[in-house]
Amino acid sequence: MYKQYSSLICEEDEDRFMADYWSKQWSALSTEQKLSHLGSSELWSIFRRHVDPGQPIIEAGCGLAQWVVFLQRGGHDIVGVDFSLPALVSAKHAFPDIELLQCDVRRLPFPDGRFGIYMSLGVVEHFEGGPDKVLQEAVRVLRPHGLLLIAVPLHTWLTQKAAVKRQKREGNARFFQYLYTYRELEELLKKNGFATLEMHSWGCAYTMRCLFPNLYEKASESWRQASGLNKAAVVASKVMWRILGKAAPRGLCGHMQVAVAVRS
Repeated sequence: MYKQYSSLICEEDEDRFMADYWSKQWSALSTEQKLSHLGSSELWSIFRRHVDPGQPIIEAGCGLAQWVVFLQRGGHDIVGVDFSLPALVSAKHAFPDIELLQCDVRRLPFPDGRFGIYMSLGVVEHFEGGPDKVLQEAVRVLRPHGLLLIAVPLHTWLTQKAAVKRQKREGNARFFQYLYTYRELEELLKKNGFATLEMHSWGCAYTMRCLFPNLYEKASESWRQASGLNKAAVVASKVMWRILGKAAPRGLCGHMQVAVAVRS
């Protein structure tokens, strides 16, 4: 397990950090932007094999609620919860029919066994005291044999090197997140009452951008000069890095990993 820091986070209180930091992150985006690629995403290719329309779903830490919108459109009964009120307000304004609630994922306002599926995508790694309280709450609100879909940063020697490079650029002011190896995540889930069914990784392009930021910037600048259009340059650069990312070994340089697990 690797502990990553960032100087972009200045708030000392963890609860305030969780609300304020992510509100700022989401303010630059919209639910529509986040929603546009989900149907063809690697995550959905994994999730679609396990998501049963007959099972009520909670996404704990839904952010701009793109997965809530996407799954509701597919006929699923889903509720999204998050610390960030601005993100929820933004999503609710764009999609009034979705069910959203502001709350702490460590203290969910739902009865025991309320859900058949619990989704947590890039959330539990941000608690410096560890994810146990979040996972124990997930166990509580899941039905017996309920499904957990959880994504956290992957820890390999290469992703750690990328994280170190990012820290050097940003500084080490405050804890940001943990990176987990496959085994560490599996053991963490087992300790908290889950049996892992399968694990996957994705996001090599992000790792490569962190490892080679100068190359990434030079590539973007070259496209910018060649095209004369900033928007076209950005799109071309993203496509190039996605191609490189797909060619890289995911188990070594995947930015994130996802586990599909069942409540024991």
